[in-house]
Amino acid sequence: MINIFDLHNDFLTSKMSIKQKQSYINKSKKQGVNNILSAVWTTKMRGKQIFDELYQAKEFCKNYLLDLAIEDLYFVTPNNIDKIIELKPKYAGLTWNYENRLAGGSNSYSGISQTGEDVIRKLEQNNIQIDTAHLNEKSFMRFANITNRPILCSHTAFYSLNKHSRNLKDYQLKIICESGGLVGLCFVKDFLSEHKKVTVSDIAHHIDYFVCKFSIDCISLGTDFFGTDNYPKGINGYKSIIKLQNSLEQLGYTPSSIEKIFYKNAQRFFG
Repeated sequence: MINIFDLHNDFLTSKMSIKQKQSYINKSKKQGVNNILSAVWTTKMRGKQIFDELYQAKEFCKNYLLDLAIEDLYFVTPNNIDKIIELKPKYAGLTWNYENRLAGGSNSYSGISQTGEDVIRKLEQNNIQIDTAHLNEKSFMRFANITNRPILCSHTAFYSLNKHSRNLKDYQLKIICESGGLVGLCFVKDFLSEHKKVTVSDIAHHIDYFVCKFSIDCISLGTDFFGTDNYPKGINGYKSIIKLQNSLEQLGYTPSSIEKIFYKNAQRFFG
Protein backbone atom coordinates (compact mmCIF):
# COMPACT_ATOMS: atom_id res chain seq x y z
CA MET A 1 0.00 0.00 0.00
CA ILE A 2 1.46 3.33 -1.08
CA ASN A 3 1.27 6.37 1.21
CA ILE A 4 -0.96 9.31 0.25
CA PHE A 5 -0.79 12.98 1.22
CA ASP A 6 -3.83 14.88 -0.08
CA LEU A 7 -3.39 18.65 -0.38
CA HIS A 8 -7.12 19.40 -0.51
CA ASN A 9 -10.20 17.54 0.73
CA ASP A 10 -13.50 19.26 1.65
CA PHE A 11 -14.96 16.54 3.89
CA LEU A 12 -15.10 18.94 6.87
CA THR A 13 -17.80 21.03 5.18
CA SER A 14 -19.64 18.07 3.68
CA LYS A 15 -23.09 17.01 4.88
CA MET A 16 -21.67 14.06 6.81
CA SER A 17 -22.36 13.80 10.52
CA ILE A 18 -19.46 13.85 13.00
CA LYS A 19 -19.66 10.06 13.32
CA GLN A 20 -19.59 9.67 9.54
CA LYS A 21 -16.55 11.98 9.33
CA GLN A 22 -14.80 9.96 12.03
CA SER A 23 -15.54 6.75 10.15
CA TYR A 24 -14.35 8.31 6.89
CA ILE A 25 -11.00 9.33 8.37
CA ASN A 26 -10.46 5.96 10.06
CA LYS A 27 -11.21 4.18 6.78
CA SER A 28 -8.97 6.57 4.82
CA LYS A 29 -6.02 5.90 7.12
CA LYS A 30 -6.45 2.18 6.56
CA GLN A 31 -6.25 2.91 2.82
CA GLY A 32 -2.81 4.49 3.19
CA VAL A 33 -3.77 8.15 3.62
CA ASN A 34 -1.18 9.60 5.99
CA ASN A 35 -2.29 13.21 5.83
CA ILE A 36 -5.24 15.19 4.54
CA LEU A 37 -5.14 18.97 4.39
CA SER A 38 -8.73 19.36 5.51
CA ALA A 39 -10.32 22.46 4.05
CA VAL A 40 -13.14 24.53 5.50
CA TRP A 41 -14.93 26.18 2.58
CA THR A 42 -16.31 29.41 4.01
CA THR A 43 -17.81 31.10 0.93
CA LYS A 44 -21.43 30.38 1.85
CA MET A 45 -20.98 30.89 5.60
CA ARG A 46 -21.92 34.10 7.33
CA GLY A 47 -21.33 35.80 10.68
CA LYS A 48 -20.71 33.74 13.80
CA GLN A 49 -21.05 30.48 11.84
CA ILE A 50 -17.64 30.98 10.24
CA PHE A 51 -15.53 30.81 13.38
CA ASP A 52 -17.85 28.25 14.99
CA GLU A 53 -17.15 25.97 12.03
CA LEU A 54 -13.43 26.73 12.06
CA TYR A 55 -13.03 25.99 15.78
CA GLN A 56 -14.97 22.73 15.44
CA ALA A 57 -12.87 21.77 12.44
CA LYS A 58 -9.65 22.56 14.27
CA GLU A 59 -10.68 20.33 17.18
CA PHE A 60 -11.58 17.50 14.81
CA CYS A 61 -8.23 17.82 13.03
CA LYS A 62 -6.39 17.83 16.35
CA ASN A 63 -8.12 14.62 17.46
CA TYR A 64 -7.28 12.83 14.20
CA LEU A 65 -3.78 14.25 13.62
CA LEU A 66 -4.87 16.12 10.51
CA ASP A 67 -4.05 19.63 9.34
CA LEU A 68 -6.59 22.39 8.88
CA ALA A 69 -6.85 24.55 5.74
CA ILE A 70 -9.12 27.50 5.00
CA GLU A 71 -10.68 28.04 1.57
CA ASP A 72 -11.75 31.69 1.04
CA LEU A 73 -10.69 34.41 3.48
CA TYR A 74 -13.35 36.86 2.29
CA PHE A 75 -14.40 37.40 5.93
CA VAL A 76 -11.00 38.39 7.33
CA THR A 77 -10.64 41.83 8.94
CA PRO A 78 -8.02 43.54 11.12
CA ASN A 79 -10.26 42.63 14.08
CA ASN A 80 -10.30 38.87 13.46
CA ILE A 81 -7.08 38.05 11.64
CA ASP A 82 -5.42 37.10 14.92
CA LYS A 83 -8.07 34.40 15.34
CA ILE A 84 -7.00 32.96 11.99
CA ILE A 85 -3.38 32.99 13.14
CA GLU A 86 -4.31 31.22 16.39
CA LEU A 87 -6.01 28.44 14.40
CA LYS A 88 -2.68 27.78 12.63
CA PRO A 89 -4.05 26.46 9.33
CA LYS A 90 -1.45 24.90 7.06
CA TYR A 91 -2.69 27.19 4.31
CA ALA A 92 -5.40 29.71 3.55
CA GLY A 93 -6.82 30.80 0.20
CA LEU A 94 -7.61 34.47 -0.35
CA THR A 95 -10.77 33.88 -2.34
CA TRP A 96 -12.89 31.30 -4.10
CA ASN A 97 -13.98 31.61 -7.74
CA TYR A 98 -15.12 35.22 -7.49
CA GLU A 99 -13.87 38.64 -6.46
CA ASN A 100 -13.80 39.71 -2.82
CA ARG A 101 -12.10 42.46 -0.80
CA LEU A 102 -8.77 40.65 -0.98
CA ALA A 103 -8.34 39.33 -4.51
CA GLY A 104 -9.87 38.20 -7.77
CA GLY A 105 -10.95 34.59 -8.23
CA SER A 106 -10.80 32.54 -11.39
CA ASN A 107 -14.15 33.88 -12.64
CA SER A 108 -13.26 37.55 -12.16
CA TYR A 109 -10.71 40.04 -13.44
CA SER A 110 -9.60 42.09 -10.43
CA GLY A 111 -6.22 41.75 -8.79
CA ILE A 112 -5.04 41.65 -5.20
CA SER A 113 -6.11 44.71 -3.19
CA GLN A 114 -4.01 46.57 -0.64
CA THR A 115 -6.05 44.82 2.03
CA GLY A 116 -5.19 41.51 0.39
CA GLU A 117 -1.49 42.38 0.39
CA ASP A 118 -1.65 43.25 4.08
CA VAL A 119 -3.33 39.93 4.85
CA ILE A 120 -0.74 38.01 2.83
CA ARG A 121 2.15 39.62 4.66
CA LYS A 122 0.67 39.12 8.11
CA LEU A 123 -0.20 35.46 7.53
CA GLU A 124 3.19 34.69 6.00
CA GLN A 125 4.93 36.39 8.91
CA ASN A 126 3.10 33.87 11.09
CA ASN A 127 4.12 30.90 8.94
CA ILE A 128 0.72 30.39 7.30
CA GLN A 129 1.03 29.41 3.65
CA ILE A 130 -1.12 31.23 1.10
CA ASP A 131 -2.88 28.92 -1.35
CA THR A 132 -3.08 30.27 -4.91
CA ALA A 133 -5.82 27.86 -6.03
CA HIS A 134 -8.81 29.88 -7.29
CA LEU A 135 -6.80 33.06 -8.00
CA ASN A 136 -7.11 34.51 -11.49
CA GLU A 137 -3.95 35.26 -13.47
CA LYS A 138 -3.71 38.89 -12.39
CA SER A 139 -3.97 38.01 -8.70
CA PHE A 140 -1.60 35.06 -9.11
CA MET A 141 1.07 37.24 -10.69
CA ARG A 142 0.72 39.92 -8.04
CA PHE A 143 1.04 37.29 -5.33
CA ALA A 144 4.12 35.81 -7.02
CA ASN A 145 5.71 39.28 -6.90
CA ILE A 146 4.80 39.81 -3.24
CA THR A 147 5.83 36.53 -1.68
CA ASN A 148 9.33 35.31 -0.93
CA ARG A 149 8.09 31.83 -0.06
CA PRO A 150 7.67 28.72 -2.20
CA ILE A 151 4.30 29.00 -3.94
CA LEU A 152 1.48 26.51 -3.32
CA CYS A 153 -1.49 25.70 -5.53
CA SER A 154 -3.38 23.01 -3.65
CA HIS A 155 -5.79 21.78 -6.33
CA THR A 156 -5.75 22.54 -10.03
CA ALA A 157 -5.04 21.03 -13.45
CA PHE A 158 -3.20 22.25 -16.53
CA TYR A 159 -4.47 24.76 -19.08
CA SER A 160 -2.33 23.39 -21.89
CA LEU A 161 -4.31 20.16 -21.70
CA ASN A 162 -7.74 21.66 -21.00
CA LYS A 163 -8.61 25.34 -21.26
CA HIS A 164 -10.55 25.76 -18.01
CA SER A 165 -10.46 29.00 -15.99
CA ARG A 166 -9.35 27.11 -12.86
CA ASN A 167 -6.35 25.57 -14.57
CA LEU A 168 -2.82 26.96 -14.49
CA LYS A 169 -0.93 28.00 -17.61
CA ASP A 170 2.61 26.83 -18.27
CA TYR A 171 4.23 30.14 -17.29
CA GLN A 172 2.46 29.94 -13.90
CA LEU A 173 3.63 26.38 -13.37
CA LYS A 174 7.16 27.46 -14.21
CA ILE A 175 6.98 30.25 -11.60
CA ILE A 176 5.77 27.79 -8.97
CA CYS A 177 8.53 25.29 -9.73
CA GLU A 178 11.24 27.97 -9.76
CA SER A 179 10.05 29.09 -6.33
CA GLY A 180 10.47 25.58 -4.97
CA GLY A 181 6.69 25.34 -4.71
CA LEU A 182 4.11 22.61 -5.06
CA VAL A 183 1.08 21.91 -7.27
CA GLY A 184 -1.72 19.55 -6.29
CA LEU A 185 -3.33 17.78 -9.25
CA CYS A 186 -7.10 17.97 -8.84
CA PHE A 187 -9.49 15.12 -9.70
CA VAL A 188 -12.36 17.33 -10.92
CA LYS A 189 -13.60 16.02 -14.26
CA ASP A 190 -14.20 19.46 -15.82
CA PHE A 191 -10.63 20.53 -15.04
CA LEU A 192 -9.11 17.44 -16.61
CA SER A 193 -10.85 17.27 -19.97
CA GLU A 194 -13.57 18.84 -22.10
CA HIS A 195 -14.70 15.39 -23.23
CA LYS A 196 -17.72 13.67 -21.71
CA LYS A 197 -15.82 10.46 -20.99
CA VAL A 198 -13.03 11.22 -18.52
CA THR A 199 -11.11 8.43 -16.79
CA VAL A 200 -8.19 7.92 -14.45
CA SER A 201 -5.96 7.97 -17.53
CA ASP A 202 -6.69 11.69 -17.87
CA ILE A 203 -5.41 12.27 -14.33
CA ALA A 204 -2.26 10.33 -15.18
CA HIS A 205 -1.89 12.33 -18.41
CA HIS A 206 -1.90 15.62 -16.50
CA ILE A 207 0.69 14.33 -14.04
CA ASP A 208 2.89 13.03 -16.85
CA TYR A 209 2.62 16.35 -18.70
CA PHE A 210 3.82 18.23 -15.63
CA VAL A 211 6.65 15.80 -14.85
CA CYS A 212 7.96 15.79 -18.43
CA LYS A 213 7.77 19.57 -18.87
CA PHE A 214 8.66 20.80 -15.37
CA SER A 215 9.66 18.60 -12.44
CA ILE A 216 8.71 15.43 -10.62
CA ASP A 217 9.60 17.22 -7.37
CA CYS A 218 6.83 19.84 -7.54
CA ILE A 219 3.73 17.76 -8.24
CA SER A 220 1.37 16.19 -5.71
CA LEU A 221 -2.29 15.24 -5.31
CA GLY A 222 -5.07 17.67 -4.35
CA THR A 223 -8.12 15.50 -4.90
CA ASP A 224 -10.87 18.00 -4.01
CA PHE A 225 -12.92 15.09 -2.66
CA PHE A 226 -16.29 16.37 -1.36
CA GLY A 227 -15.71 19.62 -3.26
CA THR A 228 -17.71 18.33 -6.22
CA ASP A 229 -19.61 15.28 -7.45
CA ASN A 230 -17.93 15.55 -10.82
CA TYR A 231 -15.10 13.00 -10.86
CA PRO A 232 -13.69 10.82 -13.64
CA LYS A 233 -15.20 7.40 -14.18
CA GLY A 234 -13.95 4.95 -11.57
CA ILE A 235 -12.74 7.59 -9.10
CA ASN A 236 -14.80 7.25 -5.92
CA GLY A 237 -12.45 7.93 -3.05
CA TYR A 238 -9.00 7.01 -1.85
CA LYS A 239 -9.49 3.32 -2.52
CA SER A 240 -9.61 4.11 -6.25
CA ILE A 241 -6.17 5.81 -6.25
CA ILE A 242 -4.69 2.36 -6.87
CA LYS A 243 -6.06 2.82 -10.40
CA LEU A 244 -4.00 5.99 -10.78
CA GLN A 245 -0.95 4.14 -9.51
CA ASN A 246 -1.54 1.46 -12.15
CA SER A 247 -1.96 4.07 -14.90
CA LEU A 248 1.31 5.76 -13.95
CA GLU A 249 3.10 2.40 -13.87
CA GLN A 250 1.86 1.77 -17.41
CA LEU A 251 3.49 5.08 -18.39
CA GLY A 252 6.80 3.84 -16.96
CA TYR A 253 6.76 5.41 -13.50
CA THR A 254 8.67 3.51 -10.83
CA PRO A 255 7.34 2.89 -7.30
CA SER A 256 9.76 5.50 -5.91
CA SER A 257 8.59 8.11 -8.46
CA ILE A 258 4.95 7.42 -7.63
CA GLU A 259 5.70 7.69 -3.92
CA LYS A 260 7.16 11.16 -4.56
CA ILE A 261 3.99 12.28 -6.34
CA PHE A 262 1.55 10.68 -3.92
CA TYR A 263 3.31 11.50 -0.67
CA LYS A 264 6.94 12.56 -0.37
CA ASN A 265 6.77 15.87 -2.26
CA ALA A 266 3.98 17.13 -0.03
CA GLN A 267 5.64 15.77 3.10
CA ARG A 268 8.84 17.61 2.22
CA PHE A 269 7.06 20.85 1.32
CA PHE A 270 5.20 21.05 4.63
CA GLY A 271 8.12 19.72 6.63
